[in-house]
Parts: sequence; C-alpha cells; structure tokens
Amino acid sequence: LDASQTDGWDPRGIDSEGGRDVQDFTPLRFVAVLGFPLYPNQSGVNGSDLERLPDREHAETVRLRIQARDSDGAATELVTPAYPLAFEERVRSQTPAPVQRCQSVQHGFWVNHSCHVVKRLSKVCLQVRQNSSGWHLYAPLGDDVYGCNPQQNWEAQTYVIDSCWGPRISRTQCAPPADFAVELTLRSSADPAIVAAELTGGRFDFGQSQAHQEVLAILLLSLGVLATLPACCTWAARRRAKGAARARGALAQDPMVSNSDQCA
Repeated sequence: LDASQTDGWDPRGIDSEGGRDVQDFTPLRFVAVLGFPLYPNQSGVNGSDLERLPDREHAETVRLRIQARDSDGAATELVTPAYPLAFEERVRSQTPAPVQRCQSVQHGFWVNHSCHVVKRLSKVCLQVRQNSSGWHLYAPLGDDVYGCNPQQNWEAQTYVIDSCWGPRISRTQCAPPADFAVELTLRSSADPAIVAAELTGGRFDFGQSQAHQEVLAILLLSLGVLATLPACCTWAARRRAKGAARARGALAQDPMVSNSDQCA
C-alpha cells in the first residue's frame, strides 16, 4: 500500500461557505490496486451461448488479508469479510423500448423478458484504528461494516456495471483484458475527512457560521415583527372600538345622566 497525499474531498465546492476556516491536511490514506482474473464472457453474436453469472448470493467472493505494523514493529493481520467479485443482477426495465434501452442506457442485456446487468467489484475502502494491541478494522456502526462513506451505509465495497459483458458488446471498445482491477483504500478513522463525513452524514457541508446564522436570525425576527404589525393594529383598533361602545352603553344606562338629560 502506498501513502496518498491527495483526497477526493474539496470543501470549497461542497461546503455552504466554500470551505472557509477548513484547514489543509494530509489525509491518512493508503491505496493499492489489486488484479483479479476476469470472469468469462464467451457469448456469441446472438447470445445463444451466453455463460450466465450467478447472483450476488452465490457469486465467487474474495477475502482480503492485510499485514499492518505499528511504530514498534508489531504486526497485525487485518481480515475483511468476504466480498462478491462479480454477479448478475436483474434490474427494472425502462420504457419505452425496454430491449433497446436495456443495452444502450442500462448497459445490460435482455434475457427472459427482463433486463440483466453484471456488476463487478470496483473499490474497497476500509477504516482502521489503532489501540494498545495494534491496528484493527474499525466499524462505525459496531458491526462488520468497515466502509468510509456514510452515504453508502458505511459499506466498504463499491460495484460498477460492466458494460463490456453480455451479447452484442462492442468488440472494438471492449477488448478482452487479462484481469480487472480493484482499488483498495485504507483510511484511519481519525482522518479529518472521515470525521467530517461522519459529522455531516457524508454531505461535507458544515452549514453557515455562527455570525451568519445570527444575522439571519435577526432578519427573520424583524420580518416576523413586521408581519404581525397589521394583526396587532387590527386587534388594537377593535379593542378601542369595543371599549368606546361599552362606555356609551354605560352612559346610556346611568340614571344621573338620564335625569340631567330630562331636566335639560
């Protein structure tokens, strides 16, 4: 594994304030590219001899074993769960012209009146943490899920649709390679990008600053006061009108006032 000095997170294009006050940092990130034998694709022109792949539950799997050493030279073996390498999956057909859209849009193949795609393992990102006994895989949710992205429910594996599998593929654009590559990434759970992803739910947006929120609160409060002024004025006018009516009624019922009117 090679240390990586770059990271895919750029807060200037995601954060509401353009990443202001977000300091530069060196990611705790190690990357390697692994090669795996290519699964067979021996389909003919009409797809009659298409060799189907199993579904995800029955697909071939890979279990990664990683040797890690701490600063004292103590070695620890990190063992991942078994991840399916490649599998066939039925997807929902798109209309109109589902057969044509299955191949051109969904990058799949039409079989048994439904659209099927082949997904292959593309990336594996694992979180690691160090304690007194050495390095170990870290699961944010406390189970066997060691991924780096909360928007993927912390799943470590990422799959992509293989558009070069199935009948009627482009022989010029899909030259048969000897194997396919899987990018393996190890990240420390203390990496600022991982902490930011956990705090923001993978959005990497820390929201507005306190000063900006205070200005916004004053503005909204002022608008609220202005919005209630017509209702307050109406209520005050009605109250004055009711008070005046009660005063006139009281004067009309006062005998002293009635006698004085008669004497006059």
